Parts: sequence; structure tokens; C-alpha cells
Amino acid sequence: MSTVQHAHGAGIAEQKARNMQTPTTHNGIAAITPAVRAEITEIATLAQKVFRSSQQSERWFTSPKVGLQGRTPIESMKSLDGCRQVKALIVECQ
Repeated sequence: MSTVQHAHGAGIAEQKARNMQTPTTHNGIAAITPAVRAEITEIATLAQKVFRSSQQSERWFTSPKVGLQGRTPIESMKSLDGCRQVKALIVECQ
């Protein structure tokens, strides 16, 4: 099963952050930095307050968003700027 299937709601983002231990590369893809991990943790906490169910939260994090140029929030949270964009979208949902 994938990470998304095991994770519940906003915990998806937090679990992804925990899985990235160091800012190295894996299969040619750069891992996230500690600063991005911290932002993802904040995003997960905010999402738990905004989205009332884990299903709604998971759907939101895995659906493409116009405000993210068609990317999903999960795809966007690989950089600090992307995390800030995702956080802003969640705040708009309040």
C-alpha cells in the first residue's frame, strides 16, 4: 500500500515529512530540508483544524489545485515556497 493509503487526513503530510530524514537525494530526487519538514508539520496541524474528516483532508491534499498551477498540495510541499502556497490555500478554506 502507498503512503497515502496508510495515512489518514492531514497526517499524510506529516508522515511524508517524517519519511524524509536528510536533505540528500534518492533516485535523483532531492529530499526535503528540515525547514520544509517543519512547515509540513505546521500545515498538517492547520489542516486538521480546517478539514473535518480524514477523507476530506486526504481528498484535498491529493487533488490538483488551480492555485498550485495544477499540482496537488502533496506535490507542492517539496519546497519551502510550495509549503507556503499550500498553507495559504488551506487558510482560504477556513
